Amino acid sequence: MPPGKGHAAAGHGTSRRGWPLGPGAGPDGSRGDGDRRSGSGAHRGPIPGTRRAPTPSTMAGLAQCQRQAEEVTELMQKNLARALEREGRLAELDDRAQELRAMGQSFTRSTRALARQQRRAHRRWRLVAFGLAAVLLLILLLVLVLALGLSRPAPAPGTATPATTPGGH
Repeated sequence: MPPGKGHAAAGHGTSRRGWPLGPGAGPDGSRGDGDRRSGSGAHRGPIPGTRRAPTPSTMAGLAQCQRQAEEVTELMQKNLARALEREGRLAELDDRAQELRAMGQSFTRSTRALARQQRRAHRRWRLVAFGLAAVLLLILLLVLVLALGLSRPAPAPGTATPATTPGGH
């Protein structure tokens, strides 16, 4: 930026060396608060290297700022302690959740295995029941066949049956 040219849009001027001035600077570089760059020759601030004695109002303001800073520090320490407690509780809850998840998976595996065992046991009992029913049915059929075979009247000893006649066709 060329020396002497200001930031007209921002309302800031530039120094004699061409450096931009901060907000509140006038076009001639003066701040209006009595700084050395005002060019007025009047010196309103303290002389460099000297100190003023603090007034009671500045001491009261300083004490109030210190109290507020202590309160904020104490509050931040409490918040940090609470956050650490919460972090510990969250870690415990996370551990519990992992344990419960593992227990749930174990429970699921055991219930599946138990269900498989139950199905196998039911299948075995069904096979046994069908086997017994088949055996009973065979016995019943055998008894019926034998009963029918025995209940036929036996041919008389003197009567001939067509298959036993001599020479007959």
